[in-house]
Amino acid sequence: MTAIRVFPGAVPDLGTPLTFIIGTVVAGFSGRRFALLGSVRRAMNGPMLGILELLVGIGVFVQIATLTGIRGLLVTSSLSLPHLAAYFGAATALIVSGGLLSPFGAGAIFGVPFVLFFLDRNQTVTIVAVSLLAALSQFSPPTAIAGRFAADAAGVDDYRKVWRASLIPIGALAAVGLVVIAWADRVAVVIAAITPSGW
Repeated sequence: MTAIRVFPGAVPDLGTPLTFIIGTVVAGFSGRRFALLGSVRRAMNGPMLGILELLVGIGVFVQIATLTGIRGLLVTSSLSLPHLAAYFGAATALIVSGGLLSPFGAGAIFGVPFVLFFLDRNQTVTIVAVSLLAALSQFSPPTAIAGRFAADAAGVDDYRKVWRASLIPIGALAAVGLVVIAWADRVAVVIAAITPSGW
């Protein structure tokens, strides 16, 4: 994964699934020995199985939304939104829908339309801000993938406690994301000024 980015063009991109398979094979022959089938069985009986089911379902949903034209409808509909409504719509759609679709599904279905809506400003900065909004959905019920893992790690049984405690930080980060989208060109100038390579 590092070589692809360090030597772009020279090292072919194998794709994430093949990279993980290669990593699994290498892990089997390095470090402490372990029983592969036993590890797979334990992993499939734990919370990881629910995550895998969720991600497979989301992948199918995104493909069906693309096939039936719903994704294209969202793109064309978002382009006709009033300017201020687009900001509210981006924050709401990405954060709330990500609770059902995961950040990947929300980014695939709602991220692209809103990036196209804000096409008149620096696209790199805009995409980073939209990604921030999508990432905040990791705490949105019902899935709340990262939030539930955090609750398990902290020993909190009732996820509602974590959700209530995270509302203010989520709101603050959403506001930061929207401000960055609104002033994407100015943010890009600042980043270019402080980056040694000049962006």
